[in-house]
Amino acid sequence: MKTKTVRLLVLFLPLLPLVALFIPAGWLHIRIPAGVAAISDWLIPAIIGVTFTTLGLLKVYGWKKGIIGGGGKPASCRLLGRCPSWSKQINITFIVLFLGIGVTCLGICFVELLKG
Repeated sequence: MKTKTVRLLVLFLPLLPLVALFIPAGWLHIRIPAGVAAISDWLIPAIIGVTFTTLGLLKVYGWKKGIIGGGGKPASCRLLGRCPSWSKQINITFIVLFLGIGVTCLGICFVELLKG
């Protein structure tokens, strides 16, 4: 994958779900019923969830492509690659931690949206 494509994915992929969340509420002037959860209840978990899930999925993609990160490498290699000084188990634990935090926060976000 080219460096410019990776940069665009890193910049815009986490923002796409957030843009989709704001379109119905703000730009189309749709009235939100009283039973809908307040934005403060679900926005922060949504941001954290989308960010960490995206980072975790980028790390999985880099793992499958065999990208090695580390000092002195471009930002895309650092973002996608695994750390060469860490063991395989620590790299996998790091990826699972990112995905775990992201999916958990997205779950909290959906529970808040369904509760309201």
